[in-house]
Amino acid sequence: MHVGSKGYGALVAAFGIGALLGAFIAAGRRIASTRQRRNLSLALALLVIGSAFMPNLAAELVDQACTRAVSIWFVALANGVLQVATAPSVRGRVMGLWSMGPTKKLPDHRLDGRCGSRTMVWTSCTEIPDVRPHEPDGHER
Repeated sequence: MHVGSKGYGALVAAFGIGALLGAFIAAGRRIASTRQRRNLSLALALLVIGSAFMPNLAAELVDQACTRAVSIWFVALANGVLQVATAPSVRGRVMGLWSMGPTKKLPDHRLDGRCGSRTMVWTSCTEIPDVRPHEPDGHER
């Protein structure tokens, strides 16, 4: 899709609108169950994969807004779960690792020139974290 600077600006705006929607949704929710978090991560993966196959700019704008909304919602839930489920003695270390780890990792850009943008989207999908907090007795919530 060759959309020029105006098209790129529209995509960035859609991404920003989606971020606001995701933040409002996350702010109004309690910490989700494991199944709800798993469903959100699956929805996020499907939206990211789907963005590689959007036929036109209008469809891509909707997909980008939805992708960012689900992304912000998922990350907000994951942050909440980590803060609640982690023992206070190691909470700072865990949150430090979380802030540096799965949400900031980028795909291997050595592949970019050889494989194209669709392959880069596919490789990015491997970065979606699976957060499964456990109770102190070792059982999953």
